[in-house]
Amino acid sequence: MPVLLFMLIVFLGDAAICPARQSPSPVRRFVMAIGANHGGPERMELRYAVSDARAFSEVLLEMGGVLPEDLIILAEPDRRALFAEFGSLQKMVTLARDDRDKVEVIIYYSGHSDQNHLLFKKDSFSYRELRQQIDRLAADVMIAILDSCASGAITRIRGGVKRPPFLFDSAFDMKGRAFITSSSADEVAQESDQIKASFFTHNLVSGLRGAADLNQDGKITLNEAYQYAFHETLHQTRETLRGPQHPNYNIEMTGTGDVIITDVRKSSSLIVFSEEVMGRLFIYDQRENLVVELNKPAGRPIEIGLPPGVYRISNIRGEKLYAVEIDLVEDASLQIVPEMLLSRERTPARTRGDQDLSTGEVEPEMTVIPFRLSLIDLPLADHRQIRLRFAVSLVLTSAAELDGVASSSGATLFYGLARGWQISSAFNKSGSLRGVQISGGANFSVEQAQGGQIAGAFNYAGALKGVQISSVFNIVDKEMRGIQISAGANLAETLSGVQISSGINISGNLAWGLQLGTINLCRETNGVQVGVVNIADTVKGTQLGVINVARRNEGGSFGVLNISGNGFLKARFEIDEIGFSNAGISHGNRNLFSSYFFGHNLVSGQQSAGMGLGTMLSIGGALDLSVEAVARSVYRRRRLFRESGLLSSLRATLTYELLPSLELFASASYNFFHNLGNPGITIPKPFHRAYFIENQRYKHWLGLAAGLQANLAGSSKRDLRNKTE
Repeated sequence: MPVLLFMLIVFLGDAAICPARQSPSPVRRFVMAIGANHGGPERMELRYAVSDARAFSEVLLEMGGVLPEDLIILAEPDRRALFAEFGSLQKMVTLARDDRDKVEVIIYYSGHSDQNHLLFKKDSFSYRELRQQIDRLAADVMIAILDSCASGAITRIRGGVKRPPFLFDSAFDMKGRAFITSSSADEVAQESDQIKASFFTHNLVSGLRGAADLNQDGKITLNEAYQYAFHETLHQTRETLRGPQHPNYNIEMTGTGDVIITDVRKSSSLIVFSEEVMGRLFIYDQRENLVVELNKPAGRPIEIGLPPGVYRISNIRGEKLYAVEIDLVEDASLQIVPEMLLSRERTPARTRGDQDLSTGEVEPEMTVIPFRLSLIDLPLADHRQIRLRFAVSLVLTSAAELDGVASSSGATLFYGLARGWQISSAFNKSGSLRGVQISGGANFSVEQAQGGQIAGAFNYAGALKGVQISSVFNIVDKEMRGIQISAGANLAETLSGVQISSGINISGNLAWGLQLGTINLCRETNGVQVGVVNIADTVKGTQLGVINVARRNEGGSFGVLNISGNGFLKARFEIDEIGFSNAGISHGNRNLFSSYFFGHNLVSGQQSAGMGLGTMLSIGGALDLSVEAVARSVYRRRRLFRESGLLSSLRATLTYELLPSLELFASASYNFFHNLGNPGITIPKPFHRAYFIENQRYKHWLGLAAGLQANLAGSSKRDLRNKTE
């Protein structure tokens, strides 16, 4: 039998360690991404061709099943380098065919071109040469994506025929070639400073991250990606100076089905827009780069795969603008519902010659004032077109935006973004804040704040990532990530951080962190509450206080009195092996309970008092097993604070339910006694005298105890098991 078990372990371990040998992946995908900003001395240098190639590569690494060793990125190559890499790619593909059912290759190019060539800094590479290199690759599926001017001309080489879009089919037999181009044969491909990418690649990547998932199966096919990029690119370029840009395609494939390019649910983290969210959506990363853009109809959810990080989401619905900042964590799915998107005031706008329609926010017509010194700035209409750098006023400073420092002995008022410092003796207000507000009265950030709010009275923020400090109260209407400190009260809807108050702390959901105050209130806590009174609807973390109250406790509560809807309050009496008769109470829940003891020894005349902490494990039926750590002071009558010793025990107790409110228990324990330097304090030897070791200062032994306990409040043991399970 041991031999068979060993062979089974070896077999399973080998299968777990070497899955590739047992069931190789049916598809291996290679990608060559080429970016060239330089197209020769006669052409204007592009800004985003190389970064487009990297953005396309990243989405395939994250969600396209491409291994890092199967990715080739070429930045500013010449003919020699391109031929060399095609040779390397051909060898990789040939080797891969030996152990894979199917091999796919994707070639991506972003840069300059004309109707016959891809153009580099000093030379060129013809479309005919490109097709020849593609023909030499012995891949089952070959996809070429060209984002360059006049790239549609490649679809006419060697008599290619445009065919209808791919069929949506689960068959896995599509083979051949596909050519996707960002423009037709006589059009220019356009890029945008606003989105920091080309229109076509920006929309293609957005589609591959999930925006193109029309049938909501979590997989983006080549057809879905192309259709999305086509419509979005055409929509966004229809009013540019260069005119509308029409992506093109040519298909030379056989079979049914479609090629899956990305699997959104393989992303390390997901943003899920609920069915109720609608309108134009823009997702910006922490560097304010627009990474995904989509137009979402109501009635169906959309999943977007992105790497972990901090993102800002803007939503345009009709004439209104909404926004929220999120922190996307690894291996998590974050759902966005309309209530999370906070209303934001839109500033007046002007149209430039080469207007960028991709972001939905046209550049505001702002007058920048480097320095202003005034008695009072009245909040007139023209102030909504002013951005201040440095301003000082006696009564009021008012403008649309701040990008520096504003100070007033009265108030500072900004309708939009305040980036920098707002300092006043009475009142500071901003639409949103990235900096610090300091006031002797109050601070307001209507939408969200990143930084700090320090006030003599109170602070308010729609959402906060930073610090609030006040003498009266702090309020965060939505999500709070950081620290709230006040003498009166702190309030946050969702808290990931710390609330500290000498009064009361209130949080709808303590995602993680700490509430430290006299009274702590929370709907659900996954963190720690420390206070005189802690109250929560659901506890999944820890409560430390004098009184702890929870409707449902799935974590632990440490206190003098722990009240839980799924907990208990028990009175017990026991006799132990050294002659102590102990009475006590236990309260808490099965995860964590507290006990308090008082004992008297009829032989020695000594008393004991102490407490314990334990946890309960269900064995089955009417039996439970609890493990408990107990510390008791042993003393002579009326000498508790003058002469005492310490008795510490680790107990395992088996409990049997005789009746719904009466239980019989027996305990086995390891005990250690130390006289704490009081030689007159000792304890009787256990009746069994086994495993008893002693000297002048300490004793330790194995002990036994037995007794009864009554359920005074809460459910019976069987009910508690059912509630917990």
